[in-house]
Amino acid sequence: MTLLALAIAGTACRNPGGEAGKPGTPAVQSGPAAVSGASGISAVAVPSAQQPVPAPTPNPAEFNAPEPGTRPTDPGKHPAKESHAAAPASGPDEAQAGDVDPAFQATLARVALGDKDWSIRMAAVERLSLQSVLARIARSDVDPDIRKLAVSRMTNQNDLAKVATNDGDWSVRNSATTRLTDQPALARIAVADEDPDIRKLAVSLLKDQSALARVARGDKDWTVRMAAVDKLTDAGILAQIALKDQDADIRKRAVGRLSELATQP
Repeated sequence: MTLLALAIAGTACRNPGGEAGKPGTPAVQSGPAAVSGASGISAVAVPSAQQPVPAPTPNPAEFNAPEPGTRPTDPGKHPAKESHAAAPASGPDEAQAGDVDPAFQATLARVALGDKDWSIRMAAVERLSLQSVLARIARSDVDPDIRKLAVSRMTNQNDLAKVATNDGDWSVRNSATTRLTDQPALARIAVADEDPDIRKLAVSLLKDQSALARVARGDKDWTVRMAAVDKLTDAGILAQIALKDQDADIRKRAVGRLSELATQP
């Protein structure tokens, strides 16, 4: 056979039915089916397309995990103020077992006075019962919630009076005033505090009739004067208020108090 005939025969073997897509062209098999070559050796089945690898299921906790070496919360920031007041602080008489240990109290005092993180200072103050240290914290901590917590554990009237008259935050003064029983201190607060609600609170705790009379006749806020009139028992002072107060409701209340006193046995 000539070389030309061999070439024609070889072409026919490679494409016996003509060009792909024309009649007579065998369908090309795809997919994983095995095919046999001319030599009789079976070819290994190969997937037509690579199967996608499923992505791992994310763990939600990983997104909230802090970076290594960092705190879960930003120190010095309050997550929410209401978290400070979620549970009432226990008083010094309700200390947990072991809290009265001197060494433990000394450690708590160092933490409460020196830690930079407000939440750690708060945790230490919650267990602290040393009155001198609580007074120092109530006067000097930068966080008003920690000062309020310290006040809630204080019993010394002089220290409470200092906080009630000098703290720059009204809520701390309010907390300290609530714990006061010292009448001269309450009288000073009832007359001089800049916040009418705190003055009213002090009036509600006052028993000194002369201090109440001073507030009832002189306070610039009518609600504070009204609170003082409600506690007055001096008929002469009530008569003056009934005649002279600029507010009709207070004059009416003074008359009502005079009637109540007149009917008492």
